[in-house]
Parts: sequence; C-alpha cells; structure tokens
Amino acid sequence: MLCIKEEDLKIINWIKLSDYRYPIMLTLGKKLKTIASINRDSNIEINQIEEQLKFLEEKNIVKCINKESDKWNLYQLTGMGLRLLSLMRNQ
Repeated sequence: MLCIKEEDLKIINWIKLSDYRYPIMLTLGKKLKTIASINRDSNIEINQIEEQLKFLEEKNIVKCINKESDKWNLYQLTGMGLRLLSLMRNQ
C-alpha cells in the first residue's frame, strides 16, 4: 500500500476538485506543451486551460518555462507536479 503524506493528500484532493486539473496534468506528463497543444490533446476549452494553469502554477505544480515570450508559452510539470501525478496514477 502506498503511503501518501498529509500535505500531498491535501494537494491531490484540491487537484481532483476540478474537472480540468488532473486531465491537464496527464496531458503534460513529461512533455513541454503550449496551451493550444493541451487543448488539442485534452479537448478542454482554452479559457479553462489558461485558468487552471494559473492555479497550478501558484501551487508550484506547473511552470511556464518561457514567460517572457509574447506567444507560444511552453508549460511543463515541476518535480512536485510529476511526483503528484505519479501518486494519483497509483491511487
């Protein structure tokens, strides 16, 4: 049986409160993706993706690696995001 820290469990529950956060994390996996490619791979509306990426960034689960770019921002899961995704997949 997998032992999950209480702090991780709180964040996992927060992720699962949304219909969009976990699917976005699954779509990102270990890849760099733009909002458009997340949209294409997940069928989640772009405005929802933008909103959820902002929330996930605030929790240090996702990061934009080229914020200075005017367009085509690339997003990826952080180390914490990868760890949480792994825990959720194994639940």
